[in-house]
Amino acid sequence: MFEVLELFRIRFAGRPLLLSLLLTAGLLILTRRRAPLAATSVRAVVRAMAAIGFAALIFYAGIAIYYARNPHYYDYAEPTMTAVAWIYEQGQPIHHAIDSASRYAHMYGPMAFIPHGIALRVFGPSIAASKWLGVGAALFSLAFLYLSLRAQVDARRAAAFTGWCALLYLTFRNLTFWTRPDPLQILCMSVGLFAASRLGATAPVFLGVTAGVLLNLKITGPLYSLPIFTLLYARRGLRSVILAAAIGLAVAVLPFVALPNVSLESYLLWVRLSARNGLLLSTLRQNIEWALYFLLPVLLAYYANRSGTNPQSRESRWMLGGLLAGVCGTVLAASKPGATVYHLVPFLPPIFYLTASDVRSLDPTTIRDRAIVPAAAGFVVTALVLAIAQQGTFLNAFRLRSGLDEPADIVRFLDAHPGAVVEMGYGRDDRPTLVRPIVVFRSGTYLLDAPAVQEHQLSGIEIPPATIAALRACAVDYWLIPQGEEPFTGPNKYPAILLKPLFPESFRQAFFESYERDGRTQYYDVWQCRPGIKPRR
Repeated sequence: MFEVLELFRIRFAGRPLLLSLLLTAGLLILTRRRAPLAATSVRAVVRAMAAIGFAALIFYAGIAIYYARNPHYYDYAEPTMTAVAWIYEQGQPIHHAIDSASRYAHMYGPMAFIPHGIALRVFGPSIAASKWLGVGAALFSLAFLYLSLRAQVDARRAAAFTGWCALLYLTFRNLTFWTRPDPLQILCMSVGLFAASRLGATAPVFLGVTAGVLLNLKITGPLYSLPIFTLLYARRGLRSVILAAAIGLAVAVLPFVALPNVSLESYLLWVRLSARNGLLLSTLRQNIEWALYFLLPVLLAYYANRSGTNPQSRESRWMLGGLLAGVCGTVLAASKPGATVYHLVPFLPPIFYLTASDVRSLDPTTIRDRAIVPAAAGFVVTALVLAIAQQGTFLNAFRLRSGLDEPADIVRFLDAHPGAVVEMGYGRDDRPTLVRPIVVFRSGTYLLDAPAVQEHQLSGIEIPPATIAALRACAVDYWLIPQGEEPFTGPNKYPAILLKPLFPESFRQAFFESYERDGRTQYYDVWQCRPGIKPRR
């Protein structure tokens, strides 16, 4: 069963528009053979779609809580976020210099790490604290989306639209609540939407704060804010938009001004290096298909209105313009190597808000265009099928990882070597290294982040002499390498690099000259500094 789901995911998860059109065509062929759909049939289809939304909402909350309670990460970016957040809390820079011995800087903005650092300080450094932050942000984002939708439709419809948004989230594995910038992005989008749609004079303030955080999470933040700013303009005028933009800029700049270990110059350096990697046409094609699929509800709502008696409102027209501009910009920005369609996910809250706005008083049984209801059903069923494939393979893989107890193994080693500087090294299989924040919590150092090294290499930046010098001086006392793996032999996984070795031969030579294998734990080989290079602790 899981093998079939995985095969389907690999072959079709990137073709949502095609699947939706095929399902719609099949439904149209079935209905053409009969008389026009009766009102009772239309209501039954709508109720079935709503039930799918309600079920998706419950499942999303359940799987998010299940994930937060498990001591393992699943996504390769998660340990990076937690490790960098903790060393930021220890006073180290979020974005180090280009020639620094440490290699962990990413093009994410400071707010991708600062909230996690705060959570680790308040609740104690642990994987659980970092995971609950992402899960909490995701669940609150759905709550704020529901409250925003209530400004347009009744409670039942608001819950259905919120559920369909959760269903779309589930088609992207679970990046919307993983320890990544994405949960904070969708929370900002939902809070900003709530502010623009439900609040009065304070709306520009709340929207400005969320826009500033979005900009500080990723450089593409203003693109996400566009549909909400146009909604604010349609409701409260240009003065409110200017006020919100000014507050947003102040919020975005604040960390660089107020925090000594947050450098605007260093951050922009890494952004510029990443931006020069160019675009991939294959990724651009996939982004366009997903963007069109995401926008299908807006298109269907528009035509449903045209066939009815409810003209599109002024605020819907303005919001649609902002949404299209933001999506088009993001489609291009997300076509660089290493990026992909998940950058479009933050647009889902405004998409469903705009859709609900256009159909708020529409009776589905009065729609004269026979293609609208089958097309809507095709959209929802496509999302359901993709979500089942993604979640089935995720749960199976995560279940297999959950049987391992690498965190306890690492803690035992750290307890047996108090005061030693311990770091996690890499082989070819990265999965055992996903718990590396446990090592960082104890040592307060983070020399090598494999995803960062991979990004740097993609930008043409190799490991600098300072890092190799740190190896030769045994700046790290012990390296934990996944058991049975040859140290630092993995390739760069970006296709543009053509599987080039992630760590150059000069790095590996320095490692083997400075370290020797000295035992093993349950899951890791232990490499210790050779005698005579550094006094033993």
